[in-house]
Amino acid sequence: MMLSYMRDLGYEAHGLELSETAAHHARRVLKLEVATGDFLTSPHEKNRYNAVIFCHTLEHFANPVASIARAYELLKPGGVLWIAVPNYGSWQARLFGRFWFHVDAPRHYYHFTIKSLDAILQRHRFRVVQLDHYSFEQNPYGLLQSLFNAAGFRFNLLYSLLKNSTARTDTALRYPFQTAAHILLLPFLVPLVVVATALETVFKSGGTFEMYAFKE
Repeated sequence: MMLSYMRDLGYEAHGLELSETAAHHARRVLKLEVATGDFLTSPHEKNRYNAVIFCHTLEHFANPVASIARAYELLKPGGVLWIAVPNYGSWQARLFGRFWFHVDAPRHYYHFTIKSLDAILQRHRFRVVQLDHYSFEQNPYGLLQSLFNAAGFRFNLLYSLLKNSTARTDTALRYPFQTAAHILLLPFLVPLVVVATALETVFKSGGTFEMYAFKE
């Protein structure tokens, strides 16, 4: 968990969860400072924080523009906003369309291109200082799962199989032949996916991107 990692690095880390169950686990088990509620009305102090992190969360907000404005209020002058989101302008998004892993409807309310997010940040007086086009965690897997989806397999089956057992919606026993096909295809697809994600990174069209901006 990112908050735990940041705390271990010596930072004073604060989090926010919509789910009381998740917040309870973070507070009681992980001993983290986690509040429950909506980001726009959270009790966090204005002009207090050195950093605000939206790591694959901004696309889940009903009002992402207002959330960026709220982040500006919470940050100290010179504070950094880190945003990681799916790239709606990527090769993956254009090639796979509705089969793209990162569409993730209805959990994703909005998707962003690099241009659109940059415009929103500038409108709210943020200065973008760094843009990354590659994520080892997100991009290769996103392409792999999208290939399986487009090939007609059970939608996001591999993703479900890789989840914690308590969060799975599908199981190998329910789809034994498709699971076996996944296992047989992986040795052939993984090298292709690695090469493809390297190329999309070189051409600045990664399946996700990360943007870092300072509060002016």
